[in-house]
Amino acid sequence: MIDMSPELITVLMFVGLLIGLFMGHPLAFVLGGLAVTGLGAISILYIHE
Repeated sequence: MIDMSPELITVLMFVGLLIGLFMGHPLAFVLGGLAVTGLGAISILYIHE
């Protein structure tokens, strides 16, 4: 299992935010995508274990 600290999750979500914004997507869609799918869901699963 991957050891995911809160600091690592924060950095990965920030990088995902920048990538989404530089691709030209609106801020609301990028934040929603990170919160619902991808790193948001992964971070919830790893923090509660």
